[in-house]
Amino acid sequence: MVIEISLAPMLKITTPYFRMLIRKTSPDVVLFTEMIVSSTVVNVTNQRLQFILGSPEDKTVVQIGGSNPEEIAESVKILQKMGWRRFNLNCGCPSDRVQSGKFGAILMLEKERVAEIVNAVHNNTGAVLSLKIRTGVDENDSFEFFKDFIRYISENTPCFRFYVHARKCWLHGLNPKQNRNVPPLAYQYVYDIKALFPHLFISLNGGIREDGMEIVRNLDGIMIGRHAWDNVRIFVQMCSANINMKQVVKEYIEEASKLEPPKYRLMMPLINYRKGRSLNKVFKQIVNNIIQNDTPYSEIYSKLEPYID
Repeated sequence: MVIEISLAPMLKITTPYFRMLIRKTSPDVVLFTEMIVSSTVVNVTNQRLQFILGSPEDKTVVQIGGSNPEEIAESVKILQKMGWRRFNLNCGCPSDRVQSGKFGAILMLEKERVAEIVNAVHNNTGAVLSLKIRTGVDENDSFEFFKDFIRYISENTPCFRFYVHARKCWLHGLNPKQNRNVPPLAYQYVYDIKALFPHLFISLNGGIREDGMEIVRNLDGIMIGRHAWDNVRIFVQMCSANINMKQVVKEYIEEASKLEPPKYRLMMPLINYRKGRSLNKVFKQIVNNIIQNDTPYSEIYSKLEPYID
């Protein structure tokens, strides 16, 4: 059985540059973009979409936020024309901004609307959305609620892929950061849902670290979030891959520099490279100096190289 390992969608983190770096360490990992709102897709130029999302590739999934079925279908159609092939609907983000747009985790309280979105996309584009969800929302945190949502979607749409952040979320009272940590993990809910629906693809997200493969059990995949930001080598470590990180970083700097990005966008994916290890502060200062001094692209790698291992 092949276990899918994926990088979770994270605002201001899974930028095209961070994904480019992770891809060079891990060719087989499924990468998710930052969430992009459907209204943005339909109202900006393709050039702007390219800037936001980067270049399409087969193992990268565009996460879409929205609640208007027709608009989401249109956004998928636009992205398909640009070369994107895999799409995910955000039904798990609890932020106030997302709630005000009636999308994110609040959609789990409107399973009929979610089904309408999935079906509209499929009928108009042929694409089948996957869903990024929670195990519950507010007081609706029973296994029955979670099961009923999965059952309804799987029986009334072609959707069969669910990426589950194994925590409920509070739409009020907790900020997004607290919602990633305060509600307790409910891994057993996810194991049990897979047992009930063995034909569905179920991937586990939430609190997963380098030893993530040990908790897969009966599941189809695991999704890494914040720990990938803290440790860009996490996928290498999980897969026991023999990767030359000096070569990875060198190739990343060379390839990304061709796009002439602001130094901040180029360097931030590397900011935590030595986190938890010796010389972390020194390395971060070097990264900050490169950003502040607008160091020429051709000189960046030589400044980093002594600290890459």
